Amino acid sequence: MSFHSQFQQPSQPDLRPGREPSSKQKGFSKTITVGLVILALALIGGGLLFAFVGIIQPYQKRLQATATAQAQVLQATEVARTQANATAAVLATASANVMATATTMQELYTQATSGNPTLNDSLQRQNGNKWDVVSNRGEGSCLFKDNAYHAAALQADYLFACFATSPSFSNFAYQVQLTILQGDYGGIIFRANGVNSKYYYFRVGKDGGYDISISHDSNSAHDHILKSGFAPSIIATGLNRPNLVAVLANESNFYFYVNQKFLVQVHDSTNQSGQIGVFGGDFASTSADVSFTNAKVWKI
Repeated sequence: MSFHSQFQQPSQPDLRPGREPSSKQKGFSKTITVGLVILALALIGGGLLFAFVGIIQPYQKRLQATATAQAQVLQATEVARTQANATAAVLATASANVMATATTMQELYTQATSGNPTLNDSLQRQNGNKWDVVSNRGEGSCLFKDNAYHAAALQADYLFACFATSPSFSNFAYQVQLTILQGDYGGIIFRANGVNSKYYYFRVGKDGGYDISISHDSNSAHDHILKSGFAPSIIATGLNRPNLVAVLANESNFYFYVNQKFLVQVHDSTNQSGQIGVFGGDFASTSADVSFTNAKVWKI
């Protein structure tokens, strides 16, 4: 036996073109490929999940929160703008009403005092209106002197009243010029029953203050203030400064004026008619002297 015949070369696989590798080699390649594909998909899916959970979802939430906040700000701004517009409208209406009221009150005065007065008294001397002429020792006096009618008080915190006893009025405009020569205040009286000390009185002070009150009897502690305030821009302040004071009385409505300017309105129905008068007084000292001229009354 020859050496060559005992050791033959092993057979080689046929690797000619057109032939596939053995089935064992083919199965191993598919498994790896499928595994790699699955791994790749897993990695891609995990990456997408991480991106959604870690990046995209929080970003979307931030966008939603921002949009909600912006909507709330816009809503609040719109509400504030609406409220501001409503407030401005109310203030404009109120301002217009105040202006209209003041204008109307001024027109009432102009109309009421434009005709011939029923009573026109210079107050230089006594006449048919029968003004009080009295002098009560220690209390006060009502006298004509120096071409004017004077109401003087001689006690501290005391009002001395002087009446025109003859005429009586119900609905009217009553006007007179007063000058505080001494003391704190002076004023006018209307719808009065002088005997019983029942009347309304309008007081103006040298400090620019004023009040409208009602007297029920001779005790001033029982007087009731209907309205009071300060108006130094209308009332001439200080001594020896004339003020033209007036009241327009129509039923239970009273309108008050100083120097032909509307001051205040009051409503009261206690007294329906009566006499007119004047007064002077002081809060602290023991003497007051107020002069009055040119009293006029127009019936309405």
